Amino acid sequence: MVRTDSRDRGQMILIGGIVIAFVILATIVAFNGLVHTEELSSSSTGQSATDAEVAEYEVEQALQEIAKEDLGPDGLAGAIDSEDDIDEILRDEGEWEETLNNHQKLYNTITSSERVEITHATLDTDATEGDLGAVTDITYPQDFTGNPEEILYDGERIFYFKIGLDESSPQSVDGTTFEVEKSDGTTIEIEMEHDGPGHSDTFNVTADGNDCSDIKEVNFVSGETDPVNPSDCEDMAVIDPDEEYEEIRITDRNGQIEYDLVGIGEIEEGEELPATLHVVYTYESNDAVINRTSTVDLYGGSL
Repeated sequence: MVRTDSRDRGQMILIGGIVIAFVILATIVAFNGLVHTEELSSSSTGQSATDAEVAEYEVEQALQEIAKEDLGPDGLAGAIDSEDDIDEILRDEGEWEETLNNHQKLYNTITSSERVEITHATLDTDATEGDLGAVTDITYPQDFTGNPEEILYDGERIFYFKIGLDESSPQSVDGTTFEVEKSDGTTIEIEMEHDGPGHSDTFNVTADGNDCSDIKEVNFVSGETDPVNPSDCEDMAVIDPDEEYEEIRITDRNGQIEYDLVGIGEIEEGEELPATLHVVYTYESNDAVINRTSTVDLYGGSL
């Protein structure tokens, strides 16, 4: 005789096993779905960050191109030699802020990417560092307010330093001496000498031991002189724009001189203009809002 209670128990065990199997299977499916959702979210966020970097690079390239156009085809030297003041050629913070928001070329660059949408871009002026100091066509000491300053430059890098005689009132500059101090404490000495009777519009100069005679102007960064390639002139490019310098100071003065000076740092009687910009971006992408800050070296190798 077959016992029905054993058969019922076996059926219950079978049904219970099937139920447990379905529960385990549903749990596995739900877990895999959660992992897949997280992977998609992570992938989406990572892609958004990558797209933002691409957009920022495009904006940086546009800003640098605008800065290069401001300088003109002949670069910094051409801008300084023009009749315009340096602050009329290069943009200040307010003008760069306006450029960032309104310039058509930049606008087209920002909106060219369909991957991310830049909803807001502004300058963090409090974070801006490395100001570009610039002064052109200044007569020392005539153009200085109060007593002439001994230190003409206090900063990091020098891109342009040209001196010459005051053409409106040529005087003897015998003994006028500059010291250019490097970041390691060593100095470059520059001494001017007047050519004497019959040569009131030219002078001689010794720079870091190199001599040059019968010139009207000399640039100690490029080494260029006026007149070009005088008969007796050694290398005058004694300042390297890629090295760091602390100061340019006048230690002795006789007569009046004219000079142009551009560098990263503070320049007496000069204009302060941004050399780098800190741009703050707000993005919307894949239902995520991203805030990022990018530093733009405006002039790069253009100076």
